[in-house]
Amino acid sequence: MIAQNGRPLKGLVLDLRDNPGGLFDQAIQVAELFVSSGVITSLRGHNQQFNREFRSNSPSLVPRVPIVVLINNGSASASEILAGALKGKPGVVLMGKRTFGKASVQAVFPLGKGSALRLTTAHYYTADGEDIEGKGLEPGVKLETPYDDQQEGTVDPLAAERLDTDYSLTRAIEYIRSSQLPNRTFQSLF
Repeated sequence: MIAQNGRPLKGLVLDLRDNPGGLFDQAIQVAELFVSSGVITSLRGHNQQFNREFRSNSPSLVPRVPIVVLINNGSASASEILAGALKGKPGVVLMGKRTFGKASVQAVFPLGKGSALRLTTAHYYTADGEDIEGKGLEPGVKLETPYDDQQEGTVDPLAAERLDTDYSLTRAIEYIRSSQLPNRTFQSLF
């Protein structure tokens, strides 16, 4: 995408709206694209053996540009790990609505005869140590869409001619263009 652009990017919008998450390890790998050093997330459980800190120590592949991360109440689990890893970084703003707040890590234990037990073994915390279980992540810039949430984020991202009908995406692009992002010097972005 960066090579196809043919010129430096002015900013990046990462759309995590209605993303229910996925695999924990994949969220860490995606975060490493953006975060070159520091904590991405940490796990803490009743059993100390589950406590672990996940850090990035490799160069980020994403250029140092302003980033808007779109979130809403459908952003959960692994997407919250990514948003939480980027939250508070210079040049990054979370925009939209509060996320779902699923910070539990489960393990599945087969019981036989096609049944299994899913057990919560730990909770993850954001890069800055915040527990978002049941609370979610608050956006730095709140957006109240002028219509029912069911319509939000339903534009096919490949239908470029219709992207301007996506209220939140349009606001994110305007935000990047208006130079409102904090800490617009990006030498120490991540």
